[in-house]
Amino acid sequence: MTGMLNRRRFLQLAATGAAAGALGACGSGEALLQVGSNTWPGYEFLHAANRTGLLPRQRVQMMRMPSATVVQQALAGGNIEAGGLTLDEVLVARAAGVPLRIIAMLDISLGADVVLARPGLDSADNIRGQRVCSEHSAVGTVMLAAFLEAFGLGPQDIEMLYAPIDRHLAEYRNGNAAIVVTFNPVAQALMAEGAVRLFDSAQINGRIMDVLVATESAIKDKPAALKQLVASHFLAMDSFNRDPETLRAPMAEGLGVAPGQLEDAYKGLAMLSVAANYEWLNGKPPAVEKSAATLAEVMVKAGLLSAPPTLSDLVSTAFLPPKARA
Repeated sequence: MTGMLNRRRFLQLAATGAAAGALGACGSGEALLQVGSNTWPGYEFLHAANRTGLLPRQRVQMMRMPSATVVQQALAGGNIEAGGLTLDEVLVARAAGVPLRIIAMLDISLGADVVLARPGLDSADNIRGQRVCSEHSAVGTVMLAAFLEAFGLGPQDIEMLYAPIDRHLAEYRNGNAAIVVTFNPVAQALMAEGAVRLFDSAQINGRIMDVLVATESAIKDKPAALKQLVASHFLAMDSFNRDPETLRAPMAEGLGVAPGQLEDAYKGLAMLSVAANYEWLNGKPPAVEKSAATLAEVMVKAGLLSAPPTLSDLVSTAFLPPKARA
């Protein structure tokens, strides 16, 4: 589900011909591409690439935003042209008329999104009447609805406190919230404070996916920059997989965790390879379109959408690295 970096080392990536080809493709005639995301491990490889120079800042500017809601607003307002969102957030944006297309699959949350509570709040009887803190976002609502259903409760059984992700720890500490719907790295900090896990995204496998999206105008006007953006994510991820120490300190800094906690930040998160991207984004219809259609039905029933958005042009594979890299 979904921040980091070092100015000094990044490394051996440009040594490969594939890396050089992918990253040298950005045409000099394109204006700066503005890309945004909130702080989430699945997006951090993009920020790492930008801060280390693998993704040159004179071509692409990665912006860290306080919440996914702010990212959605920036995309809708034209302040950024690409960004990291969850699949349900993409559906909300498209339903509102924002012309976004998925250009890469980043990760699937298999436990990284969690519902945490003060010790002892582990049954329907003692959850009932408690104040629950969550982002006022699609993913927060999906997690909350599934959590309440698992305990046989409904929205009327709790008191809601909506707050952006950067306020979750404070709301727990100051006693304003007994239960928090959140995600790493904030979840790690809350558990260090004694919060216990009640529910997580592994129990709703496949509903929470993080993707990289671009606007139609960016796809039309800045294709080389988008290709460079996508390539840098996989190259940074490959580098980390080969030798985690090359990026440990800067990635931990970006996520706000200790270097020794970096692997913990990725627990419950399945990062998707180039090969997996071809599996998800190819096909007639693509696999992610099928998942989006199922998720849209869930969201309509939950009142998150009035009707399913059009999905026929949901994805573009034009910006993925060559299949040979899979």
